[in-house]
Order: sequence, then C-alpha cells, then structure tokens
Amino acid sequence: MPARPTSLALGLGALGFGAYGLVAPRSLANLVGSESEELGRELGFRDLGNALVFAAGSNRAALLQRMLYDVGDAVQFGRRKPGVGAVALAAAALGAVAVVRERGCGSRPALSFV
Repeated sequence: MPARPTSLALGLGALGFGAYGLVAPRSLANLVGSESEELGRELGFRDLGNALVFAAGSNRAALLQRMLYDVGDAVQFGRRKPGVGAVALAAAALGAVAVVRERGCGSRPALSFV
C-alpha cells in the first residue's frame, strides 16, 4: 500500500534531517542549541534509521518511532530553544494524526505491538 501524504512527509523529513546530520553535524547541533558535533551526527544517524523504517513500508512502526523521537527532542532541546520544542511537538502531533489515519487501513489496532 502506498504511503499516505503525512507518512511520506514525515519519512522525507527524517531522511532530510538524517542527511543534514551527517553532512553538517555541527550545524544541526547548533540548530537544536548544542555545540556538539557528535550530537549532530548522532541525530543524523538516528533519523536515517527512522527513514529506513519508513522506506521498508513499516509505516505504523516508523510513525510511532518518529513520535517518540520528536517528544524526546521537545523535552531535551525545548528547554534551551523553545521554538525547537514547539516544532518537535507539532511533528509528534502530526505523527499521532497519521497513526490514527493508518489505523483505518488495516485490521489491527493502531497501537498494536504484535
């Protein structure tokens, strides 16, 4: 089944931030309020991993993973940069909407782990 537009947007966003973290890790770190190039690289690898889950067609798992990452980012980075926290929470909310929409596409509940 093809990805819905929301899932596609979140997956492409994960791919974009993943590539950004690998190509310009210091810049990504600065974006979230850190000076650590290592943090930028870690975020890049994390997001590339998430993009791979989307690409594998595991939309529900990828969306839940993305939501957890975004809530974690809001807590971790939102204290230093409230705008980053707000954007991360908005992305998590978008993911929640996508999970609910994905639920209608299959017979399993949206939060099923089996």
